[in-house]
Amino acid sequence: SRYLTAMLEKNGFSVRRGRLKAEYQGTVARYMLQIDASPSGVGLRDAEASFTEPWTGKRYLTVTLGQTKWPFGYETVQSSSEREFPERTRVVRAFFNGERDRGLKLAFKGGPVRATLGVFDGNGTSNRGFIGVDNDTEKDVYGRLAVDFKWFAAGLSGSGGLTYKPTDASGPGRHYERTRLGLDAQLWLDLLPFGSTAIKAEFIAGRTYH
Repeated sequence: SRYLTAMLEKNGFSVRRGRLKAEYQGTVARYMLQIDASPSGVGLRDAEASFTEPWTGKRYLTVTLGQTKWPFGYETVQSSSEREFPERTRVVRAFFNGERDRGLKLAFKGGPVRATLGVFDGNGTSNRGFIGVDNDTEKDVYGRLAVDFKWFAAGLSGSGGLTYKPTDASGPGRHYERTRLGLDAQLWLDLLPFGSTAIKAEFIAGRTYH
Protein backbone atom coordinates (compact mmCIF):
# COMPACT_ATOMS: atom_id res chain seq x y z
CA SER A 1 0.00 0.00 0.00
CA ARG A 2 2.88 2.38 0.74
CA TYR A 3 4.39 1.67 -2.68
CA LEU A 4 1.05 2.29 -4.38
CA THR A 5 0.58 5.57 -2.48
CA ALA A 6 4.07 6.70 -3.45
CA MET A 7 3.35 5.91 -7.10
CA LEU A 8 0.04 7.83 -7.07
CA GLU A 9 1.37 10.91 -5.29
CA LYS A 10 3.90 12.01 -7.88
CA ASN A 11 2.66 15.56 -8.20
CA GLY A 12 -0.18 17.37 -6.50
CA PHE A 13 -1.44 20.06 -4.18
CA SER A 14 -1.92 19.68 -0.45
CA VAL A 15 -3.48 21.68 2.36
CA ARG A 16 -0.90 21.80 5.15
CA ARG A 17 -3.00 23.89 7.51
CA GLY A 18 -6.64 24.92 7.34
CA ARG A 19 -7.19 26.80 10.57
CA LEU A 20 -10.46 28.38 11.66
CA LYS A 21 -10.27 30.43 14.84
CA ALA A 22 -13.06 32.05 16.85
CA GLU A 23 -12.27 34.20 19.86
CA TYR A 24 -14.26 36.17 22.42
CA GLN A 25 -12.41 38.84 24.39
CA GLY A 26 -14.17 40.51 27.30
CA THR A 27 -12.98 42.74 30.11
CA VAL A 28 -11.92 39.90 32.40
CA ALA A 29 -12.95 36.79 30.43
CA ARG A 30 -11.72 35.26 27.19
CA TYR A 31 -12.65 32.17 25.19
CA MET A 32 -10.87 30.79 22.15
CA LEU A 33 -11.76 27.89 19.86
CA GLN A 34 -9.56 26.81 16.96
CA ILE A 35 -9.94 23.86 14.59
CA ASP A 36 -7.71 22.56 11.81
CA ALA A 37 -9.41 21.24 8.67
CA SER A 38 -7.10 19.38 6.29
CA PRO A 39 -7.38 16.40 3.89
CA SER A 40 -6.66 14.03 6.78
CA GLY A 41 -9.68 15.26 8.74
CA VAL A 42 -10.90 17.95 11.11
CA GLY A 43 -9.15 18.22 14.46
CA LEU A 44 -9.50 20.35 17.56
CA ARG A 45 -6.48 22.59 18.17
CA ASP A 46 -7.47 24.95 20.98
CA ALA A 47 -10.47 25.14 23.28
CA GLU A 48 -9.58 27.34 26.22
CA ALA A 49 -11.35 29.67 28.61
CA SER A 50 -9.50 32.34 30.63
CA PHE A 51 -10.43 34.55 33.55
CA THR A 52 -8.35 37.53 34.71
CA GLU A 53 -8.82 38.71 38.28
CA PRO A 54 -10.36 42.23 38.45
CA TRP A 55 -9.95 42.86 42.19
CA THR A 56 -6.46 44.36 42.30
CA GLY A 57 -7.06 46.74 39.41
CA LYS A 58 -3.75 45.61 37.89
CA ARG A 59 -4.98 42.27 36.51
CA TYR A 60 -1.92 40.41 37.65
CA LEU A 61 -3.32 36.86 37.56
CA THR A 62 -5.04 34.91 34.78
CA VAL A 63 -6.30 31.34 35.05
CA THR A 64 -6.82 29.30 31.87
CA LEU A 65 -8.34 25.85 31.52
CA GLY A 66 -9.15 23.57 28.62
CA GLN A 67 -7.04 22.36 25.71
CA THR A 68 -4.23 24.87 25.51
CA LYS A 69 -0.51 25.19 24.79
CA TRP A 70 2.09 23.98 27.26
CA PRO A 71 3.71 27.03 28.97
CA PHE A 72 7.27 26.11 28.05
CA GLY A 73 9.97 28.08 26.29
CA TYR A 74 9.64 30.48 23.38
CA GLU A 75 8.98 28.44 20.26
CA THR A 76 6.43 26.05 21.79
CA VAL A 77 3.91 28.82 22.49
CA GLN A 78 4.75 30.85 19.39
CA SER A 79 1.94 31.18 16.87
CA SER A 80 2.39 29.55 13.46
CA SER A 81 1.58 32.91 11.84
CA GLU A 82 4.52 34.57 13.63
CA ARG A 83 7.13 31.82 13.31
CA GLU A 84 10.17 32.55 11.13
CA PHE A 85 10.27 29.04 9.63
CA PRO A 86 7.47 26.91 8.12
CA GLU A 87 7.81 24.17 10.77
CA ARG A 88 8.91 24.04 14.36
CA THR A 89 12.37 22.69 15.20
CA ARG A 90 12.90 18.96 15.66
CA VAL A 91 13.56 19.27 19.38
CA VAL A 92 10.22 21.01 19.93
CA ARG A 93 8.40 18.41 17.81
CA ALA A 94 10.08 15.63 19.82
CA PHE A 95 9.44 16.99 23.31
CA PHE A 96 6.21 18.95 22.68
CA ASN A 97 4.53 17.21 19.77
CA GLY A 98 1.31 19.10 18.99
CA GLU A 99 2.27 21.80 21.54
CA ARG A 100 -1.03 21.31 23.36
CA ASP A 101 -2.57 19.35 26.20
CA ARG A 102 -5.62 19.45 28.44
CA GLY A 103 -5.20 21.02 31.83
CA LEU A 104 -5.08 24.23 33.83
CA LYS A 105 -2.50 27.01 34.06
CA LEU A 106 -2.09 30.13 36.18
CA ALA A 107 -0.22 33.10 34.70
CA PHE A 108 1.22 36.16 36.48
CA LYS A 109 2.13 39.41 34.69
CA GLY A 110 3.55 42.37 36.58
CA GLY A 111 5.91 44.91 35.04
CA PRO A 112 8.61 43.00 33.10
CA VAL A 113 8.07 39.77 35.06
CA ARG A 114 6.12 36.87 33.57
CA ALA A 115 5.43 33.61 35.40
CA THR A 116 3.24 30.62 34.50
CA LEU A 117 2.47 27.39 36.34
CA GLY A 118 0.35 24.62 34.83
CA VAL A 119 -0.91 21.10 35.51
CA PHE A 120 -1.68 18.88 32.50
CA ASP A 121 -2.68 15.31 31.65
CA GLY A 122 0.78 14.82 30.16
CA ASN A 123 0.41 12.84 26.93
CA GLY A 124 -0.57 15.83 24.82
CA THR A 125 -2.81 15.77 21.77
CA SER A 126 -0.40 14.35 19.17
CA ASN A 127 2.03 11.98 20.88
CA ARG A 128 2.39 8.60 19.22
CA GLY A 129 0.85 5.62 20.99
CA PHE A 130 -1.76 7.44 23.07
CA ILE A 131 -3.02 10.28 20.88
CA GLY A 132 -5.10 12.65 22.99
CA VAL A 133 -5.59 10.00 25.69
CA ASP A 134 -4.69 10.30 29.36
CA ASN A 135 -3.84 6.64 30.05
CA ASP A 136 -2.90 7.01 33.73
CA THR A 137 -3.60 9.07 36.86
CA GLU A 138 -0.28 10.91 36.71
CA LYS A 139 -0.10 14.60 35.84
CA ASP A 140 2.71 16.72 34.42
CA VAL A 141 3.65 20.05 35.99
CA TYR A 142 4.98 22.90 33.82
CA GLY A 143 6.54 26.15 34.96
CA ARG A 144 8.08 29.19 33.31
CA LEU A 145 9.69 32.31 34.75
CA ALA A 146 10.63 35.11 32.35
CA VAL A 147 11.37 38.81 31.97
CA ASP A 148 10.32 41.00 29.06
CA PHE A 149 11.83 44.47 28.53
CA LYS A 150 10.42 44.80 24.98
CA TRP A 151 13.92 45.05 23.43
CA PHE A 152 15.21 42.01 25.39
CA ALA A 153 13.43 38.98 26.83
CA ALA A 154 14.62 35.78 28.50
CA GLY A 155 13.06 32.84 30.27
CA LEU A 156 13.67 29.67 32.26
CA SER A 157 11.24 26.78 31.80
CA GLY A 158 10.90 23.34 33.34
CA SER A 159 8.50 20.43 33.55
CA GLY A 160 8.27 17.08 35.25
CA GLY A 161 6.02 14.07 35.26
CA LEU A 162 5.64 10.39 34.49
CA THR A 163 4.29 8.52 31.49
CA TYR A 164 2.86 5.00 31.62
CA LYS A 165 3.67 2.39 28.99
CA PRO A 166 2.44 -1.23 29.02
CA THR A 167 5.12 -3.89 28.64
CA ASP A 168 2.91 -6.14 26.52
CA ALA A 169 -0.73 -6.87 25.77
CA SER A 170 -1.42 -8.67 29.06
CA GLY A 171 1.34 -7.88 31.55
CA PRO A 172 1.63 -4.81 33.79
CA GLY A 173 3.40 -1.75 32.52
CA ARG A 174 5.68 0.77 34.17
CA HIS A 175 6.08 4.51 34.52
CA TYR A 176 8.89 6.37 32.78
CA GLU A 177 10.31 9.71 33.81
CA ARG A 178 9.40 12.67 31.61
CA THR A 179 11.34 15.87 32.35
CA ARG A 180 12.37 18.96 30.39
CA LEU A 181 14.51 22.02 31.09
CA GLY A 182 14.70 25.04 28.80
CA LEU A 183 16.47 28.39 28.49
CA ASP A 184 15.62 31.02 25.90
CA ALA A 185 16.52 34.62 25.06
CA GLN A 186 15.52 37.12 22.39
CA LEU A 187 17.17 40.41 21.45
CA TRP A 188 15.62 42.99 19.12
CA LEU A 189 17.87 45.64 17.52
CA ASP A 190 17.31 48.55 15.14
CA LEU A 191 20.42 48.17 12.97
CA LEU A 192 18.84 49.26 9.69
CA PRO A 193 16.73 52.29 8.79
CA PHE A 194 13.89 49.91 7.90
CA GLY A 195 12.53 46.84 9.67
CA SER A 196 14.32 45.34 12.65
CA THR A 197 16.92 42.71 13.52
CA ALA A 198 16.21 39.91 15.99
CA ILE A 199 18.63 37.47 17.58
CA LYS A 200 16.94 34.48 19.21
CA ALA A 201 18.35 31.44 21.00
CA GLU A 202 16.77 28.52 22.84
CA PHE A 203 18.18 25.45 24.59
CA ILE A 204 16.06 22.44 25.58
CA ALA A 205 17.18 19.24 27.29
CA GLY A 206 15.23 16.45 28.90
CA ARG A 207 14.19 12.86 29.21
CA THR A 208 11.17 11.38 27.49
CA TYR A 209 9.69 8.12 26.25
CA HIS A 210 7.45 7.56 23.20
